[in-house]
Amino acid sequence: MTNLKNIISTTEARRRIFELTDAVQKKGEHYVFTENGKAKAILTSVNDFEDMRETIETLIEDPDLPAIAAKVKKDVESGDMSDYISFDKLLKEEGMIVAEKNGEYVIQYRIQPRRRKTIQKTPKKS
Repeated sequence: MTNLKNIISTTEARRRIFELTDAVQKKGEHYVFTENGKAKAILTSVNDFEDMRETIETLIEDPDLPAIAAKVKKDVESGDMSDYISFDKLLKEEGMIVAEKNGEYVIQYRIQPRRRKTIQKTPKKS
């Protein structure tokens, strides 16, 4: 949401550009530049801009994501987790195991046992 203090004229922005570029480095901070009282441009950090682009691309790829997120939130709040599997079970299905090592949890790929190579003897030539 844009705060009134974040709406400034392009003339004022020109005078304060270095201050503004430093200010927008704080997550979620942005400025709307106006010309003749109409919004003309927005100044935001590169990180916030990339986050917005990523969100838009994700929503384009999966437009049902907001509905899925809302269902998950509702299920978590109600404690009904019957539609979900545990993280450990998911990892196990993907061939990984969770182990505790020195007080920390470590995810490791399950090492498949090597097959023994059989050596076929070739008959001796006479």
